[in-house]
Parts: sequence; structure tokens; C-alpha cells
Amino acid sequence: PEYKRIFGKENLLYENIMNSINKAKILICTSPETTFTECILSNKPTILIYDKAIYKRHNICKKLIYEMKKNKIIFFNSKEASQHLNRIYKDPFKWYNSKNVKNLRKKFLRDAVNFY
Repeated sequence: PEYKRIFGKENLLYENIMNSINKAKILICTSPETTFTECILSNKPTILIYDKAIYKRHNICKKLIYEMKKNKIIFFNSKEASQHLNRIYKDPFKWYNSKNVKNLRKKFLRDAVNFY
């Protein structure tokens, strides 16, 4: 269909998103929506490249977003995200399972998603 023509077949995903999440070493999201939450729930190292021009921040989440940026879960530009990925790539779980990041992931699920 139209997607194949625009993006090329090799750039399209034809499997269940959870299969892709399970195969990945590090998950990179570009939308602060359901997929980002699913990635956080997967316990796989996850980052979000957050485009402030597209997604408005809710006042209630500003502090949480600030904390997630400080702990390198959220990035507002791809260059910073790339630098972080290069630093952690060898052992991403060392960063992702650090006390601060682990607690922040729980806080995100509790406060933003009402999971806990």
C-alpha cells in the first residue's frame, strides 16, 4: 500500500510491537504515548526523544519530565540522546537499573500512568 511506496518495505515493521521490544537491546521512542509506556513496562533500557514543538507538556508532569531529563530517560534533541546511547551501549542495564533511574521509572508508572 501507500506506506510501502513512501517509506520503503525495508523500513516498515511487520510484527507485533511486543516482539520487537523483546528483541531490542535498547528502546528509543519518539512519542510520549502508549508505546513509551509499554517500553518502560518491558524493563528494557528505554529513552524518549521528546519533541517539545509537537507534544505539549502537562503542568502536572513538568517536574517528572525534568527528573527524567536529568536522569537521561528523556531527551529534547537527538544529538544528546546519541551521546548518551554511545556512553551506555556496552552495558545499558548498568544505567537503567541504577537506583535513581529505577525509582524514576516506578514514579513515572505511578504518577503519569497510574500503574501502581
